[in-house]
Amino acid sequence: LLYNIEAAPTGPQVGAFFDFDGTLIAGFSATAVAVGAVGIIAREPTSSLVVLNGMALGVAILIPWGSRYQIAAVAIAIAVAIWTYGSTGPVSTELWLHPVGLVLPSLAVSVAVAYLLQRQRRMVAESERQRLARERGLREANKRLEVEIRDREKSEQALRFALLELDHRVKNTLATLQSLAEQTLETSGSAEGFARSFRGRIRAMANIHTGLAARRWEGLDLRELIELVVGPYRLRDESMSLRCDGASLSVEEARSLGTALHELATNAAKYGALSTADGRIDIDAAVSNADDRRLRLVWTERGGPRVS
Repeated sequence: LLYNIEAAPTGPQVGAFFDFDGTLIAGFSATAVAVGAVGIIAREPTSSLVVLNGMALGVAILIPWGSRYQIAAVAIAIAVAIWTYGSTGPVSTELWLHPVGLVLPSLAVSVAVAYLLQRQRRMVAESERQRLARERGLREANKRLEVEIRDREKSEQALRFALLELDHRVKNTLATLQSLAEQTLETSGSAEGFARSFRGRIRAMANIHTGLAARRWEGLDLRELIELVVGPYRLRDESMSLRCDGASLSVEEARSLGTALHELATNAAKYGALSTADGRIDIDAAVSNADDRRLRLVWTERGGPRVS
């Protein structure tokens, strides 16, 4: 019974139809009256007083109910003790204080012990709450740390991949520059011509590089590549007519095709349609979706110098 009472909340707000404290005080009152009646019938009030004293001590320490119920229970025990003594025969005035004197020290000790126990319970509950809060904080910190470790591992892996990719692209770029230099040197008749042609080709590569970097090196659209390489050579908007699909080119495809387009545009600007104010070029390009992936490019020039 005591275990169930301690496990349950105290006070009349335990349930809407059941009052633990009221039920206990009623049972205590009935028990106290029964103990007093036994003492009166047996003409032995001392034993009843001892029992009542123990009951008062018990309700103050063992039963965790409200303080007003504790005081009421002790008052009931005192009243029953006085009634028991008064009913067993005539007694002196000093003897009326005898049960009160026995109960009051027990009551004082009971209240003090009950206060200390409640304080200890509160301290234990607060300590447990703090411990749970610390454990919860540690669990959350561990989860955040695990997420940070995973993110760092992913970042390091991405960095290693980026370094490898950078090394590969730098080697490809140097090889391309070497090839451009050799081709330019073979087709140039003078140092000035070599410098002019080589600068143009480097500029075209730089434009392609800028476009690829803007797309995070995921390739270029065919239309975008043609605009980057050939667009700077046209004298006006009508100088170039472009028809092409939205095919996507890889990095290597964009570099190779960009170099070829640059050669066509340079030749047109020097000797072809783009060297005159009325000239224009028509570009029709498309990439097949077949497994072999072929490019169809039709370059037509109109309005250029007369071919002799």
